[in-house]
Amino acid sequence: MMGRVKPENMNKPATPKQKLVLFKSTKLRWTQTDITMGDASEIIGTIKEGDPYHALSMIQKYFPDFTGNEFIPSSPMGEMKPDVKPEPEPEAKPDEAEASEPEIKTPMSTKKLDDILGMLNDTLVKEIKGEIETIAKGIAKKYSKPAKPTFPGPTGVDYIKPRVWDRVYAWMQCNNILLTGPAGCGKTLMCSELAKAQNLPYYALSCAGGMRYSQLIGAKELVVDADGNQVTKFVPSRFLEVIQEPGITLLDEVFAIDPDALQGLNGILDYGTRGIRTPDGNFIKVHPEHKLMAAANTNGRSVSRKYTAPQIQDASVLSRFLTVPMDYDLIVESKILVNAEIPEDARDKLANTVGTLRSTIKTHQIGVDIGTREITSAIRAYQALPDIDLAIEAAFLSKFSDAERAKLNM
Repeated sequence: MMGRVKPENMNKPATPKQKLVLFKSTKLRWTQTDITMGDASEIIGTIKEGDPYHALSMIQKYFPDFTGNEFIPSSPMGEMKPDVKPEPEPEAKPDEAEASEPEIKTPMSTKKLDDILGMLNDTLVKEIKGEIETIAKGIAKKYSKPAKPTFPGPTGVDYIKPRVWDRVYAWMQCNNILLTGPAGCGKTLMCSELAKAQNLPYYALSCAGGMRYSQLIGAKELVVDADGNQVTKFVPSRFLEVIQEPGITLLDEVFAIDPDALQGLNGILDYGTRGIRTPDGNFIKVHPEHKLMAAANTNGRSVSRKYTAPQIQDASVLSRFLTVPMDYDLIVESKILVNAEIPEDARDKLANTVGTLRSTIKTHQIGVDIGTREITSAIRAYQALPDIDLAIEAAFLSKFSDAERAKLNM
């Protein structure tokens, strides 16, 4: 049962969307397996067709100990083996059969949707209708996380709140994601870990101040053709190349980009279009399995005590992202310190220093952050050269001016 899987894709790794459907049905961590697109399609198909015994035999290929106790309620299997046939059930009456089908509630009725669309202009209607089915399915199925983040490094502990991970993993399947928060709170690491969890290539584009449109998508250049003649040819950027393949791309410090240049990416960021026309007239489409993420210290329009949006961004750009705020997590930082392979006295001094600095920064409104990144940097510094005072100086105190250090009393 191949479904929509092309023959040449049967032995390729299953897509994140297939694994999400399997997880929802079986509550098994499919991201930890090497299931193929063909097997995933067959299991999903047999579940939908009400053939749990075939599905069970396929599932046990990857989870030998799975008995079916946690299987979908509509097809309970208990401890039955695939070759044991159940007693035939009496045929349900038409009304009963219809009542037994699980109801999937969409965000709004078709009539309400049509009423709303009737109030909008044609352009908006086209954009909304082009993606409403995808959005409705995403909300109705309530995507769940199939994997947990595990960050490499000296601590070996997770440092993203599980609920933030769940939210981003679910939403990124049908939306662009903007992560906002102070420096060193894990925005960049989250993006790379999401790529690992979905078995996707990861690309990061560090956005420089005043970045122009031609730097984002490419530009026309003078090149030599096969006949040795100089001709003008459009040369796409690396960003434009990678979005045509499966993967995850992070636009890091995205609001450093010139607002007009970033607005030029609206076609790529729009889930109804997901493409852009290049200067040579070609239309480049974003691959269906390519996810776009962005990271910034602010939401692109705000000013805080410590961070100011480098440039105020247009609302049309911001509306194409779902914003997920992030911050430092004291529980996670405690775990990092507890698991750090350093002596107890060094660990205690590091923890006390962080607490004192943050309290003083808040009291005197000093525009410096002591983040999770600085804590892990201090741990690594001590492990390389066991002198906790030098590690604290390099990771924390060097960030402050002389006037600010006088307020710290350290």
